[in-house]
Amino acid sequence: MEQKYLDHHARVRSELSEIKGLAAKNDLKSYAKALIVHLDKLSGIMTGHFVDEYRYIFPMMKAKEGEIEEIARKLEESSRSVTSVFDSFRMLYNTESKILNDAESFAEQLEKISKKIENHFEQEAEKLYKNM
Repeated sequence: MEQKYLDHHARVRSELSEIKGLAAKNDLKSYAKALIVHLDKLSGIMTGHFVDEYRYIFPMMKAKEGEIEEIARKLEESSRSVTSVFDSFRMLYNTESKILNDAESFAEQLEKISKKIENHFEQEAEKLYKNM
């Protein structure tokens, strides 16, 4: 089961890499539509990942006592925060014109959100999945 979630992480990292690569292009106007497509794809992967965790992983791990229970609670809170921040970002930049009209802020926010997502997934892999 752990591998399924690690595969989600790999897919998320791949999409983030693709998005950051497109955002770094000199001719952003040519790539804005592709950015929207990849943001939507990333959203779908993350939604599926977190829904599975909310249904199965977090309840199972919170049923254990001690440190594992606390780790699961903290990571569940973190996942809700990551979801909220990403959804806000995605809604703010959900059209080509919104990206192009505020390209500098888009790039800055993308970097911050990418780090937040990557940090969260590292914590899951290191602290949660190894204890399943």
